[in-house]
Amino acid sequence: LGLDRDTALAIQRDESRRTPEYKDVIEQALSGLVNELKLSLGYYLDHIPDAGPLRTLYIAGRGFRLIPDLSYLEGEIKIPTRRPDIFSHVAVASPLDPSVLKTNEDLLASALGLCLR
Repeated sequence: LGLDRDTALAIQRDESRRTPEYKDVIEQALSGLVNELKLSLGYYLDHIPDAGPLRTLYIAGRGFRLIPDLSYLEGEIKIPTRRPDIFSHVAVASPLDPSVLKTNEDLLASALGLCLR
């Protein structure tokens, strides 16, 4: 859409600013992601011995905040798709504000996963 970085970030934070044009751009970008996911999942299922079908795909990251409804992605890859619900399974230390963690949960998924290794 030719937006500057600050405007694009503001739209990410405020769903009321998302226009139909904005949603079209997101869907175009999502179609590329869908193709990449299909290739990766196909490779996994074809090359990993005894690989069973995936029951759920969890997606996270700043880019996925732009997608309010995951039904398009789920319908295309034919796998139930969810956002992570990490902090329902992790005790949060008292000095931390749980609402801030919950708001940024999708960004913290990888970091938390690495910490648990």
